[in-house]
Amino acid sequence: MLNSKSKKAGFVGTFCFHLILLIIVFFSSIGYTYIEPSLGLEIEFIPYTELDPVQNINTNNDNNESQNSKITEDNIVEKMILEENITTTIPSAEDTLTLLDDNEKDPSESISLELEQALSKFVENSFDDIVNNTEESTSQIEMSINNNTKLDDLQDGYELFNTNRSALNKVKPQYNCDESGTIVVRVWVNQKGVTIKAEAGVRGSTESASCLLEEAKNAALQTTWIPDFDSPELQLGAITYNFHKY
Repeated sequence: MLNSKSKKAGFVGTFCFHLILLIIVFFSSIGYTYIEPSLGLEIEFIPYTELDPVQNINTNNDNNESQNSKITEDNIVEKMILEENITTTIPSAEDTLTLLDDNEKDPSESISLELEQALSKFVENSFDDIVNNTEESTSQIEMSINNNTKLDDLQDGYELFNTNRSALNKVKPQYNCDESGTIVVRVWVNQKGVTIKAEAGVRGSTESASCLLEEAKNAALQTTWIPDFDSPELQLGAITYNFHKY
């Protein structure tokens, strides 16, 4: 009986020992283990995957279009260069180069000169009338020179041909010369009434002394006339100055 109780006690003890041992081993195997976090950046590698056929076709089409557009632009540039080479002619040895003079006259001045020449021809006959009208005065002046006396009835004459414009500012010439006589001055007057040109000593003058001619010209250039903007650009006229001694 004791033997049977001892066997049972030994069996129970052995079973409990092994059970406790298994429990210890089990818990030791599933125990918490600390994992140290890794340092650095995490890089994810994506495996290479080939594009779909449709994407490959679209990519090829885009490349072809860009190449075609570049070829088209190159062709346009080449065409423009060829056209420029065709239309541009290089002067040969036989070609001549004409340089324009900076001092070339203005067309309006040329027209004015033509008008001046035409009017000058027309005025030649008008000066004949002035000569006839001044012949009597001329003889009186010559008498005055010989007698060294002053003629009070002699007056200077101002006239613009083919117009009723008269002189506004009549400038008397300075008489600082030893010579005496009549000086006829041809004048060119613009629409503003300004005398822009004067030529002293034309037909009808009785004296050609440079002193009298210079004084007559200066006085004529300072003479102003009634403005007329409906008149021709230039009008010819004549001023008669009587230089006499006292």
